[in-house]
Amino acid sequence: MEEKNRLTEDEVKALLAEEKEPGGVLKKEDQGIASPPKATPSHQIKTIQFAQVSPTGVSQASDIGLLSNVAGIAGGQLGSAKMSFREVLEMQPGDVIELNRLAGEDIDLLINDKSVAKGTVIVTDEDKLGVRITELIT
Repeated sequence: MEEKNRLTEDEVKALLAEEKEPGGVLKKEDQGIASPPKATPSHQIKTIQFAQVSPTGVSQASDIGLLSNVAGIAGGQLGSAKMSFREVLEMQPGDVIELNRLAGEDIDLLINDKSVAKGTVIVTDEDKLGVRITELIT
């Protein structure tokens, strides 16, 4: 903080000695707040003009091609259930949590936690679970 913005010892004593109502509250006429002195800028502010931006004419197909090598995390969501923290803390092996979907109903396919499709759960040739897409979400 700069020296010129500090209160002197006499100014502090004068502020502490101001008349106060019972309870230490300043009287209404003394509650005004003085505006601080205006600071002088230490640097110049310049306005910058940017060139006008226009479409480049690149097709959308080639724009999407730029994303073709970007990886994302894919997952399937069978359903969900609302539970209290108490219920979670009391869970034991063998407990069953009922989800909000019916058996055989399509699941949501998520990419980076965003729903992009619906599909049916299948077992692949390698005995792994998979999702057969039935609907794309736009």
